[in-house]
Amino acid sequence: MVAKPEIFRYTVDCEGDWGGRTHDTKGLRDGLPFILETFRAYKIRGLFFVSTELLKDHASYIRNIKDHGHEIGSHGHFHEVFKSGERQMQNLDISRQLLTAY
Repeated sequence: MVAKPEIFRYTVDCEGDWGGRTHDTKGLRDGLPFILETFRAYKIRGLFFVSTELLKDHASYIRNIKDHGHEIGSHGHFHEVFKSGERQMQNLDISRQLLTAY
């Protein structure tokens, strides 16, 4: 009997650098190309959760993820915590609408 290979799902969050320490996109600029190249080298397919507020100024990064054969998922539009369920749904709706092109 031939052993089945183990299957893993890798997920990656794509957002602006966060945590109150910086308002930069260094992680996208420097980290994302490294992750994409590493995944390519090892034939790994991933699911990248994207904060769609990045699309305004960084759509090329998101297209690059898709061009490398990965899936795109919604990480909301604004990378914020909303206490109101209505605001959470608005955030998700905006994100879904923007991601339909991907």
